[in-house]
This record gives sequence, C-alpha cells and structure tokens, in this order.
Amino acid sequence: YRYVGLLPESDDAWSWTKNFIKSADTGISNIKVEIEEVERANNRTLPFETVWFQHSLSDENSWLDFSEESKGTQMLFQMAAPIYNALKLGSLLLIDELDSSLHVSIGNTIIQLFNNPKTNPHNAQLIFTTHDTNLLGTIPDEPALRRDQIWFTEKDKEGGTNLYPLTDYKPRKSENLERGYLQGRYGAIPFLGDFNQLTEEIHGET
Repeated sequence: YRYVGLLPESDDAWSWTKNFIKSADTGISNIKVEIEEVERANNRTLPFETVWFQHSLSDENSWLDFSEESKGTQMLFQMAAPIYNALKLGSLLLIDELDSSLHVSIGNTIIQLFNNPKTNPHNAQLIFTTHDTNLLGTIPDEPALRRDQIWFTEKDKEGGTNLYPLTDYKPRKSENLERGYLQGRYGAIPFLGDFNQLTEEIHGET
C-alpha cells in the first residue's frame, strides 16, 4: 500500500499522529514505517512504505500491517497527517464521509479540534460530508456543530444536487435538530419506494 501524501513529514507530525491514534481508544501502542526500494520494469526504483501497528496487549515483537487493522484504524491513520497539517498551517481540509467506519465520538472529537481556538489558533477550516445524524445532536454535553455550520444536500427532479443551510429554516433554539431532520422538517431525506412490493416479489406473493 502506498501512503504518498499521508505519512507525516516531520518528527513533530509523526509524534502527533501516534498520539492521535492512541487517544482514539484503538489499543495501539506504537507505529512504525518500513521503506523498501522496489525496482520497476524501466530499471527505476521507487520507495514502497509498509506501516506497522503494535497493540498494547501484544508481544513486543508482534506487529500488524496496515491491511490487517480495522477500517476505523485505517481511516484514522489516513486522516491524521492531513488534520495535523491543516491545524498547523491554518488551511482547508476536505473529508468525504467523516463517519465512515468511525464511532460518532471520534468524529465529534475531530470536529472539536477545528472548533476549539486552542487547538486551531490559525483558523483552519474543516468541510466534510456525513450521513451520521448524531452529529446534529449533543455529544456528550454540547452540540457537535453550530447551527450556521450545518448544510444539507437534496436531489431535485432532474437528479441534480442542491445545497442549502439549516439556517434557512430558522429552527428554535430549543429545537432538537436530529429529531427535526429525521422527521423531514429540513428536507434532505430520501423518498423511499414500496419495499413491501420487493418482499412480495422475493416470496412470490401477490
């Protein structure tokens, strides 16, 4: 597996990446990278990186490579260096499906890294997509997102996608946003067909 653009480029970034992975309750105690020069057909060599993970309960000589880790751990590792760089430089970070294979608490923690001026003094910006409605609620004590940070997408009749903010609906301060969304108050929910008909087709019922 190639990690071009994903591996930390400095000792500080590498240390932060390790702590980031450890703090996410992955059970990982250490990470190392082995680089091997692989010869190509045109007699050129290219570096090939293998990332290894050591778990806190495993033998000190027992390591698992990237492909053997859970999807959640893989996702965290792939996001770590880009998150560090964005916070360090005050740049924009785009993440598609932030909730993919991650617990909602971890997703919320990543959001708070950008919302907290102490961890984001350079005003880095995070833009992400998600299907996790929990992020519309309170996790655990405060809303994960400010209301002005929430935007929805909805397909029109032609199949195009429209983007619009939650603030268009002017929800009450006490309104439960997750419940309101699931009840269809803000749109952006799928219009499902008749699944009973599909069941009848499977079982030959009419």
